[in-house]
Amino acid sequence: MTNAVIDPVKCDDGDPDIRVLWGAVDAADVNWSEKSLKNANDHSVAVRVALGKSSLIVTGDLEEDGIHELLRRHGGSNVLDSDVYEVGHHGSHNATTKELLDAITPKLALISTGSSDRQEMWTALAYGHPRQQTPVLLE
Repeated sequence: MTNAVIDPVKCDDGDPDIRVLWGAVDAADVNWSEKSLKNANDHSVAVRVALGKSSLIVTGDLEEDGIHELLRRHGGSNVLDSDVYEVGHHGSHNATTKELLDAITPKLALISTGSSDRQEMWTALAYGHPRQQTPVLLE
């Protein structure tokens, strides 16, 4: 979905195409368990931005149910295909699947973790992100 609210950017030297591919759902939208419906991560907004021949996709903190539904809705098209993938949920074990990577076909993957010397309680690194298997999956 895109509209003037989602994509208000207008540039003389190139107009980016900003599309929301996923966001908050309710029980009528998906066939999920009550536990999955309450998982806020699976309601993360997924956005794809394209400018010229380059594109970026951000899937927020989507986990397996959200990823499955994103793929069910967009997997048969090239809508997910992007040059750059901002790896979901800081590289968590359940936020990047082979099927998702096959749909995105990224040339570059970025993992947001923050500084390793940050002493805050709530950091990606404090939760053990990125998981060791995530960078291996990205190879």
